[in-house]
Amino acid sequence: MTASVAPRPSRARALIRFALTLLVFGVAGYGVGYLAADVVAPDQLPALDLGWIDAVALMLALMLAVASIAVIWAARNGRAMSRMLKTEEPAGRAEIADARLQGIILILSAVLMSLPPVIAATGVEPLLGLIAIGVLLVAHCILNWRLFRRCDELLRRTMLESCAATFAIGQLALFGWAAAGRLGLAPPIDAWDVYVVLMGLYLLTAVIVTTRRGLA
Repeated sequence: MTASVAPRPSRARALIRFALTLLVFGVAGYGVGYLAADVVAPDQLPALDLGWIDAVALMLALMLAVASIAVIWAARNGRAMSRMLKTEEPAGRAEIADARLQGIILILSAVLMSLPPVIAATGVEPLLGLIAIGVLLVAHCILNWRLFRRCDELLRRTMLESCAATFAIGQLALFGWAAAGRLGLAPPIDAWDVYVVLMGLYLLTAVIVTTRRGLA
C-alpha cells in the first residue's frame, strides 16, 4: 500500500515544476512576440484599440496556450509523459488521459481569455460572440469538474488553497478599490478589469501555495 502511494508526491512535484517553467517561458515569449509585432507592424497596433487590461488578458491567454501545447505533446505516449514528470516508469493510460484532458482545458482557457478583447476589437457581432463564449464556458466547466474529480488529493488540495487565497486577497483588494472609487480617489473599473486581475492573482497565489507546500 505504501509503495503505490509514495510516487504520487514525486509526480505532483514534477508536474508543478513543469507548469512553473511554462509560466516563465510564456511571459518571456509574450514579451518577444509583442516587441516583434511593434517592430514589424507598429502602425497596425493602435487600430486594434486594445487597452492595458486587454494586453494582460492576451498575455495570460498566450501562456495558457503554450502550456496546453507542451502538455498535449508530452502526453503523446507513456515514455514521453514519464520524461516530463521525471519518473522512471512509463506513465499509465489514466495519467496520459488526465494530461490530455488538462491540455484541452488549458487551450479552452486560452480561447476564453482572448475572445472578449478580440471580439470587441474586430467588430464581430456582440451577441454571436457572447453565445460562442457561453458554449465554450459550459464545456470548460464540465471538463474542469471532471478533471477535479479525477486528480489525486494532493493536487486537489493545492487547487482549493489557491482558490481560497485568491478569493480572500481579491475580496480585500476589490473592496479597497471600490471604497476609494466611491470617495472619488480612484478611477472606476469594470467587470472585465476585475476578472483579468483575479486570473493573474490566481496564477500568482498558485505559485506561492505550491512553493510553501514544498511541491515546487
